[in-house]
Formats: sequence, structure tokens, C-alpha cells
Amino acid sequence: MERQKTGDMSLRDRVKMVRKENDLSQVDFAKHLGITQSVVSLIESGRASVSVDVLQKISEEFDVSCDWLIYGKNKYARLSYKRDFVPLVNVEAKAGYLDKHGAHEYLETLELYKIPGFEKGDYRIFEVEGNSMIPSILPTDKIICGRIEDIHKITEGTICVIVNDKDIIVKRIYHSRKKADQFILKSDNIEFKNIEISTDEIKEIWQVEAKITNAFTSSSSENHKRMNELEGELKEIKQQLKVLLSKFNGHQSGVK
Repeated sequence: MERQKTGDMSLRDRVKMVRKENDLSQVDFAKHLGITQSVVSLIESGRASVSVDVLQKISEEFDVSCDWLIYGKNKYARLSYKRDFVPLVNVEAKAGYLDKHGAHEYLETLELYKIPGFEKGDYRIFEVEGNSMIPSILPTDKIICGRIEDIHKITEGTICVIVNDKDIIVKRIYHSRKKADQFILKSDNIEFKNIEISTDEIKEIWQVEAKITNAFTSSSSENHKRMNELEGELKEIKQQLKVLLSKFNGHQSGVK
């Protein structure tokens, strides 16, 4: 059977689609909307109309526009990090994030991206500044991070993003052997000193799971250039060896 197109669907069909897309039963869907399961059933079967209040509630709870519910146009009025889009905290947004990282309204003002493999879960993209983590992570790299709920379960040496009141730090994290509530933050760049931090100072902690970098292109280009140089040098050495070998053979003939 051919799948029904969104534009051909009715309001009740789109209400049901919202419920199905969010993997909710009629009972759970009803709880989100503050109505009963029987009302949801009546709406989806076309035996009851959708009130304005319920329409607005669906729009607010599931980030779909009322225009789409009624007319089938412009499904998403705006992007939302709650709908599998990941917010980017770039260098310019750093100060604002330190102050408002817990506010959903603020997060939705950030640039939002949909990244394959990171649709389900709580993620952030942080833009890296500074060279404390080279060569693992380079300045301007974008690191994709998943939220860590229990800091004490972190594996030693994991690269994390630590958010405190004053800064957003990218480091490897280790448990302190001196105090149970303290951690040691280490850089991959040996020119940087270790940092001690207590659990009370940590507002958020994120584990680095992937990165987006442009280093591959420049590195590949440099390697290709160097290979060409080496090939040229090798040809020159071969030519010099031929000349030396020719002279040596000529000298040997003269000795006879």
C-alpha cells in the first residue's frame, strides 16, 4: 500500500503522527496534554474535534506548529534542541552559556545541528579554543559531547568538557588520590599544568564522543607535498649514484 502523503492527511491523522513519532501510547499522550485517553481515541478516530487548547498544547509539548497540525504546512515553526537537534556552543556563545546553560529558552537561541548518530540523548557541540589538547584536539575543532550524570563513574583519562562558573575547559579527567571529591584535569600538551577541581565547582560535565575538524585536509595536503619532495630527492640520489657508478666502472677499466 502506498504511504499517505503528509499533505493529504487530516488534522486527526497529524495528531496521531505526533503521538507515534514520540513513541507514546494514547494514555501517555493524554497525560502530556492534560486530557483523558478516551478523548485521544475519539480525536484519532475522527469522532471528536480538537479544541484550541489541545491544539496549542500539542504545539508547545511536541514542537510542531499549529499551521502544520491544521493545514499540513511548516511542520516546525522553529528548530529545537529537544527535537534531536544539537546546540553549538561556539567561542562567541561561551560567556552566555556560562550564565544560562540550564535555561532551555537560551539553548534554543544557539545554532542547532542534526548529526547522524546523535539523535537520541542529551548532547552539546563545543568549539575548542587554545592548544592545550593538541595533538588530540586542535583549536577550532568542534567536539560532540554527551552529558555525564555521575562524575564518579568516569573512566580514568576520558576527555571531557567541564563547565564551571568561570570557564569551559577541555581536559582529560582523573580521580584525585588525595580527596574523594576532587579530580585532576590534564592536558595532552605537556606545556600546560594540571588543574585540580572539586565536584562542587563543576556545573556540567560532558564526555567527548566525536569531533569535527578541518585538520585532515591540511594534514593530507602537507603529507602529499612532503611525499612529492621525497620522490624528487630520491630521483636525484639515484641519478648521482648512476654517475658515481659509471665513474667507478671507468676507473676499474683503466686499472686493468
